[in-house]
Order: sequence, then structure tokens, then C-alpha cells
Amino acid sequence: MDKAPAKGDGSLRKAALVGSCLICMFVGAWTCDYSMLSLVAFRNGYLPIRAFSFAAYLLVFLIACLGLRGGEKAASGQTRSQRALERALGCGCLLLAIGSIGLVFFAGKSGALPMLCVFLVKAVGPPLTIAVLVLLAKLPFDVASKTAALSMALAFLIEIMLRLAFASASAGEGVALLLGATCQIAGCLGALVLMRRFVLLAESKGADELLPVPSSAQTRPSALCGMRLRRMWGQTTGRSLLVIVATSLMLGYVRTGASSKGAVEAVAALVVLVALGLAVRCAPRLNARTLLAVAIACVSAAFLLNPFLSIAGPDVGSTLADVGTILFEINIWIMSIAFARSCHRPVLAAAGVRLAAVTGHLAGALIAVGSSAIMGSHPEASQAAPLVIVFIYVVLLLVLYRDGAIYPSAGFPIGEEGLSAAGRSAGIAGGVGSAGNAAAASSADAIGDWAYGDEYWKGPCRSLADEFGLTPRETEVLEQLAQGRDLAFMEEKFVISRNTVKMHVRNIYAKLGVHSKQEVIDLVEQTRQS
Repeated sequence: MDKAPAKGDGSLRKAALVGSCLICMFVGAWTCDYSMLSLVAFRNGYLPIRAFSFAAYLLVFLIACLGLRGGEKAASGQTRSQRALERALGCGCLLLAIGSIGLVFFAGKSGALPMLCVFLVKAVGPPLTIAVLVLLAKLPFDVASKTAALSMALAFLIEIMLRLAFASASAGEGVALLLGATCQIAGCLGALVLMRRFVLLAESKGADELLPVPSSAQTRPSALCGMRLRRMWGQTTGRSLLVIVATSLMLGYVRTGASSKGAVEAVAALVVLVALGLAVRCAPRLNARTLLAVAIACVSAAFLLNPFLSIAGPDVGSTLADVGTILFEINIWIMSIAFARSCHRPVLAAAGVRLAAVTGHLAGALIAVGSSAIMGSHPEASQAAPLVIVFIYVVLLLVLYRDGAIYPSAGFPIGEEGLSAAGRSAGIAGGVGSAGNAAAASSADAIGDWAYGDEYWKGPCRSLADEFGLTPRETEVLEQLAQGRDLAFMEEKFVISRNTVKMHVRNIYAKLGVHSKQEVIDLVEQTRQS
């Protein structure tokens, strides 16, 4: 009884520390971007910055793919991905310092050297973003989503206030750039400390994701690689990436095409921060679907109802648009956390999902610049372009959302698997022990059965059991794996030992030809669709 509160306090303490890194990262990155726009004469505003950011993320993603193809072999108490990420953070800080000093020296000049300095400044973004995303993915999902939402809203407000302060004080952009670089370096140092203290401990407990690969599956590496890629992708994973890219594209278009006043942005950030604070205080968990719906409503109203909103005030439409864009950014990060949690290689997954988001930002900026160049002589057409973008985005969501599956299955509080995971997290954080864990899981079971029906899980699992020759107990364990259950839950449900559960899971993995819980979930989903 005495240990449980300490666990809850420890989880909240980790969340506060990771949230601080997230704030430093965003405030530093946005302040640097704002400063570089003034220090370097860019012809198309944010477009070159987006391009440099995309190049940096693509380079880091390719390095991650090549560096981790041999697996996560432990070395000196660290996984290969963690060692590589720590080195990338160190190199990123060094390049950031060199690029910031170079930009201050080359202020107002054009040419290859200032552009190189811009790339060096953006080089710290990928490793820092990936590290923070992995740290968030190691937290209980409810805690991670709330931490990301509140931290991002606060970061928006702080960056806007800093920008207004620098503008009113007529401070040089070089000072703002150095301040932004300092914030990012502080975020890197905080992420390094947190990775050393917490990530290794969290990885050592992921027994259900780190089960040994059956030896029979290791004899066909080429076939195994293709099968794992197909099953790890799955319908839900592919849809979630498409939603992230589409949302980022719309954000890149809106932010490149128009810019609000600083005071309007500050009001929007304050409104979002207060609303999220109340939601976190009153609700057991954030509902990502609700955030997405509110964001779509705000942005759509800002464009469609602007003539009517202007009657209430000249900045009402801009405030709604800024509220929507902030909520879209928060939703992207919540989906990214769920994506990283759903994969057995969180560093590679984090690199991939952030590359997808940056790709969307770059595509949106390209569309904004291209449309403004083509439609410059037709003001009515340029005003209609944002409406077309929003319309296409909503239609895309309707198509992807037709069966309710646009989020990664593992770790997300949507459906029975997310509800049960949320119940387990709440039981641990609240310090209620196994009794509270079982009560929360039972409540989640009731809600999940009401939402989906018993056959939603048992039907495809029985089909797989018949096809691959699973025993009755293995079929029951398969049903739990398909719902995202962990070893502790199955140990309590079936009243068997942890080793027995592991044995059944190994047998299931071997018979189905899979190697992680996410592959099981994807396979069950494919069977259900077929």
C-alpha cells in the first residue's frame, strides 16, 4: 500500500520533466524559425525553412533505418537505438550552436553560407523531437496525451509572448535566435538525462513486446522481413499516417498562406490552454476524436462564416482559425504518441511518423506558395483556395473514418483495447494495486463489449485458430492479445503464472508467424476485414 502512491508520483514527475523538454523544444524551434525569417532574406517565407526541416528529418530517418536493421542488440547497458539517439542529440546541439553563431555573423546576407547555417540550426530538430516522442511513448498513454496537450498549448503561449516582447523592445533577431537555440539545447540536455534515467527501466519491463523470436522464423529472413512490413503496416497504421500527413498538409498551407496578429494568436493559445486545463482536470482522459472534431469545426467556421463572424469582431475569425490550428498540432502529437507506442521499435516509429508530419508541412507550404503565385491576379480564387483545402481534408477524413479506425490500435483510448489499457494505467497511477487494476479492466470490458459485441474479437480469432491450429487456451490468449492486453492482465484473467502466459504467447507467435503484439492486432484486423 505504501509503494503505490510513489509509483503514481513518479509517473507524474516523469510527465512533468518530459513536458518541460517538450516546451523547451517547441519554444526554441519556433523562436529560431521566427528569427531566421528576419535574419535571412527568404523569397517564399517559411517554404525554405520547411524544406531544410524535411531534409534533416529524411536524413535522420534513413540513418535510423540503416543503423537499426541489425536489431536492437544491447551494448554497454543501452540499446543500439538509444546510443544512436544520444549521439545524435549531442551532434545536433553542436551543429545548432555553430549554425546560430553563423547566422548572427551572416545576418542580412544571402548565399550558400547563410543557407548552410539555417540547415545546421534545423539539424537538432529531428533527434530532439524523436527523443521527446519516445519519452512520451514510455509514459502511460493517458498521462502522455495530457502532458503533450498542455505542454504544447503552453509552448504556443510562451513563444507568442516572447515574440511580442522582442517586437515591442526592438530587440535584435540575433538575440532571439540565440535564446531559441538555448531553449533547444536545454531540451536536448533534459532529454538525455531522462533517457538515461527512465527509458532503460521502461524497456526492461516490456516483456510482452520483447519475447524471443522463434528459431523457425529466423531461417527465412527475406520472407520474414516482407511479411513483417506488410503486417506491421496494417489498415489502421496506414490510415493514421495518412491522417497525420493530411492534417500537417492543411496546417502547412494555412500557416504559410496567412499569419495572424500576435495578440490574436496569444488569445487563441490562452483559450486552448484554459480549455485543456479544465478538460484534464475534469475528464479521466483526453478524447482525441473530440479534439479533432473541435479543430475541424473551428477552422471550417473561420473560413466559411468569416463574413458573419466579422460582425461580432474583426479578429473573431482569425482567433477561431488559430484555435483550430493549435488543436490540430496537438492532435498530431497525440496520434504520433499512439503510433510510437504501437510499434516494437519506438525510435524508428517516432522517426517515421515525424517525417510524415514534416512531409505534410512541406507539401502544404508548396501548395500555398504555388496557389498564391498562380492566383495572384484572381483574388476571389485565392480566397476560395483555403475552403477547397478544408473541404478535401474533411472528405478524406470521412473516407478513412468510415469504420472508425484511423488511430493506431495499441495504446490508444479508442475501443476496448484502449479502454482496458487506460484502466490499467489509472489503476497503477492511482496506487490501487491489482484490485483496482481488475476493477478498471472490468469496467473497460463492459464498455468494450457494449461498443463492439462479443463476436467482434472472437470471430476473427476463431478463424485464425482454425487456420493455424491453435489450442483452446491459445485462442483465448489470442483474443486478449488482439485487444492489446499485457501479460499481467492475462495472468490475472486466466489465473495462471506469468511463465505460462509467456509460453502461450510464444506458441501463438510461432504458429501465426508474427513477432509482436502489434503484428497480432494487424493480422486480426485483416482477418476481420476479409
